[in-house]
Amino acid sequence: MVTKRLFLFVLIVLCHCSSFVVLGTGVFTNTWAVKVAGDGVVLERLARKHGFVNESQVVYDYYIFDHKMVPTRSSYPSTHILKELLEEPEVLWSEQQVLQKYEMYSPRDEVTFNDPKWKDQWYMMRDDGPTYNVIEVWKMGYTGKGVVVGVVDSGLDKDHPELKNNFVQEASFDFVENEEDPSSTNGESVSHGNSCAGIIAAVANNSFCGVGLAYNAKIGGIRILTVGGLTDARKAKGISFRQDYVDIYSCSWGPTDYGYEVEEAGVVTEEALRQGALGGRKGLGSIFVFAAGNGGYSDDSCAFNGLVNSIYTIAITGVNNDGSLPHWGEHCPGILAVTYSKGISSLIDKTKLITATDNGECTEHFGASSAAAPMASGLIALALEANKNLTWRDVQHIIIRSSRANGRVIQTEDWITNGANLTASNNVGFGLMDAHRLVSLAVNWTTVAPQLKCTISHPRINRVIPSADALKVTISLNDVAVTRLCLGSKINYLEHVQVRVNLNYTSRGELEMNLTSPHGTTSRLTQYRPKDNSPDTTNLTNWVILTLHHWGENPAGIWELSLKNAKPEHKNTGMLFDWALIIFGTATDPLKDNAIRT
Repeated sequence: MVTKRLFLFVLIVLCHCSSFVVLGTGVFTNTWAVKVAGDGVVLERLARKHGFVNESQVVYDYYIFDHKMVPTRSSYPSTHILKELLEEPEVLWSEQQVLQKYEMYSPRDEVTFNDPKWKDQWYMMRDDGPTYNVIEVWKMGYTGKGVVVGVVDSGLDKDHPELKNNFVQEASFDFVENEEDPSSTNGESVSHGNSCAGIIAAVANNSFCGVGLAYNAKIGGIRILTVGGLTDARKAKGISFRQDYVDIYSCSWGPTDYGYEVEEAGVVTEEALRQGALGGRKGLGSIFVFAAGNGGYSDDSCAFNGLVNSIYTIAITGVNNDGSLPHWGEHCPGILAVTYSKGISSLIDKTKLITATDNGECTEHFGASSAAAPMASGLIALALEANKNLTWRDVQHIIIRSSRANGRVIQTEDWITNGANLTASNNVGFGLMDAHRLVSLAVNWTTVAPQLKCTISHPRINRVIPSADALKVTISLNDVAVTRLCLGSKINYLEHVQVRVNLNYTSRGELEMNLTSPHGTTSRLTQYRPKDNSPDTTNLTNWVILTLHHWGENPAGIWELSLKNAKPEHKNTGMLFDWALIIFGTATDPLKDNAIRT
């Protein structure tokens, strides 16, 4: 039996420099996302019967229906239309699309300069600190050639002097205006998209601005962002556009950074990510790079960002040029790695970060996690040129194994070393990405074994979360349990681990959750989030949190989930209704045919 519900989502964009904020929430459109079991005849019959026009397909069996008799924007949902649609036996799921709130994760006070130079791109070339070691990769002959990166953003100026020679129309579309040209934005700025694209693939040797990390990669502009809002379906269409052609989707946007919201990715977006990973790049899997957010100034955590908690995405945050943690940085165990960036305010952070902006010009003041994500996209493009057979999971493996996790490069004190001798952090993932190590590993990498999955649920446990002590619940994963619960799938080497919880707590932001593996590795799933204290938002319902910190471990043994009051002086209590441990991995050692050099 298929459960049909109406979901309302409020989201924000995690973009690069000049931040982009959408005002207003709860705006219902005249568009419905519909999952239909049936062919084109069934689709047209359903659409006509209920007053819709079948506008387009999003992914596989998900479609967009437009209703011409419903206002394009309304404060109220058309529940009667949804009810009638869901009564059709062929309709498996439907949702009226809502314009969602989003924000680009970037500096708010961008200043434009027209004389940037190669020597200012310190993250590629400097004598007084670490770099990505990208020059060594260029000397190896890898510059991104043959790799296509789709910049999913606010649009892109295809005639910008830093971008036009690498721009490809085949990877570009405007899903806001429903036209091919991503630069025709009705007066809205494309600076954010330009800046992301410039970091990835700014044209080299044109006597203008700077150089992209993968300066021979091709770039497309996939516009989904507009001041009017963002729907789940439009997000999904953006990240699934031309999956046969686009290799990497670079996304510098995500949920709002206010420090009190819990934002799902969206039903259709989650399906687009899954289908992209399974079928994109001719079955190797699309690479989805997402900024982790700028909510550090609000004590926010990316553990409450559904895009970061997906196993199919690569979540990236940034560090300052000296390796210190920026005040805008978010933390969670789903961050894969970090790249260099700069502060949100150019009045405070004088570091230069060179890239394209509006009006054919360049800027020195792009930054935050909006800049960090395209940095990673550019570095991954170099790895894909070196080995076009890398799968989406291979890419995550080589980033984890090649990133630099040490105090000489990054200043963080929360390093942990897990049972597989991998070092990770909630602040910076597995460390700073290194182009030379990444590409050197990619060149001869052998594809890892097929992914296995096991879900162990503890339903209806209804345990009290006390105020003074921790509630500790366990799951035992031994050979018998794995055979019984996982249909014989024997995971010996972990990749992604997720925890799903249903609970309530009097002050949700003061609930600290930790997961400890049989090897004694503790993942800090959630920490103190002071602004998440409303008495109206005490639940976490079917919330899934991703941790990468058990990568490579053997899951056999006892897993412990601990829930406790982060502020014992506050008399908080709650109830854990049920929880589940979801593990992914392989039966065989992914390093068996892959030598790792440190």
